Amino acid sequence: SESKPIYHQLIRLPGIGPANVDALPTEPASLRKAYEEATRSLDNGCYIAAATMFRRTLQVIAKDILGGHGKTLDQQLESVVGKVYQGMTISEQFNDAAAIIRKCGNQGAHPDSDSDLLEFTPEDAILMHDVFLDVVADLFVGPAAAKKARDELMARRKLKPSS
Repeated sequence: SESKPIYHQLIRLPGIGPANVDALPTEPASLRKAYEEATRSLDNGCYIAAATMFRRTLQVIAKDILGGHGKTLDQQLESVVGKVYQGMTISEQFNDAAAIIRKCGNQGAHPDSDSDLLEFTPEDAILMHDVFLDVVADLFVGPAAAKKARDELMARRKLKPSS
C-alpha cells in the first residue's frame, strides 16, 4: 500500500509566539493561564473554545486588573471607561474593541439561532486573537514602551524626574 504524506497547517508553533506575550502581567496568574488556553485552542482547531477563552481572558483583565465593577463583563467594561491605568485613560475605543471580543465569546459560549453563526472558522478565531492583541497593546505594550523610552532618554540626558 502506498503511504500518503500528512500535511499540517500551523497557525503558530506551540510554545512560541502569541502565547508568550511578555507584556501580559504575571498577576493574576489566571490571566496568562486563560490566554494560554485560548491560544492552544486556536492551535488545535478548537475555534469555539478559543473564542470563549479570549472572552474569559478579557474578563480577567476587566475585573482583576482594571478593577471593573458589576456582575457582567459588559458592566465591568463600562465601569472602567475613563479610569486611568498605567498613565493611560481607558477610552471608548478600548471598550469598543473589548465589546467585540465579549460578543464573539458569548457567541461561542451560547449557541445562536442564526445558522451562519453556529461555527467559528479559523479566520474568525484568528481575527478575534488579533483584536485581543490590540487590546493588550493598548493596555500593556504601549504604556510600557513609552515609559521605557522616557526612562532611557532621561538616563542618557542625565535628567532627574520632575516632582
